[in-house]
Amino acid sequence: MRGELAAKVGEKPEASWTEIGDQIEERVKVAVGGWAEVKPEDDWITAGRKIEAATRARAAGMAGAPAENDDSWIEIGRHVEQQIRSRVAAWAGAAADDDWREVGQKLVHRVQQSGQEWWRDHLQAQSSPPAQP
Repeated sequence: MRGELAAKVGEKPEASWTEIGDQIEERVKVAVGGWAEVKPEDDWITAGRKIEAATRARAAGMAGAPAENDDSWIEIGRHVEQQIRSRVAAWAGAAADDDWREVGQKLVHRVQQSGQEWWRDHLQAQSSPPAQP
């Protein structure tokens, strides 16, 4: 069994369990963190740091925020929240810089108004006589 497993991970059939385990660990690191430039020789602490830095850089890029330090996670969050709030505000007819309370109130008003318009149109359609051929 050891020989078969050793061959599958690219080791000699007489490789020790430690050598086989090391090879598997290196493959797992690269499979999990290769996108973050994790190398087989990186220890797990280094691999974790590389994955976090790459994750932060991607999130920052998507949010349009800086990604240089731990404080930047807060800044990334602020950018994401601002983008979401401004999009919801646009749907609601509110200003992009309105606070969530104002955006929420305008959104509720808009939904109520749309519902009333739909209901009115629905009732008119039902009360109209059928079209004559």
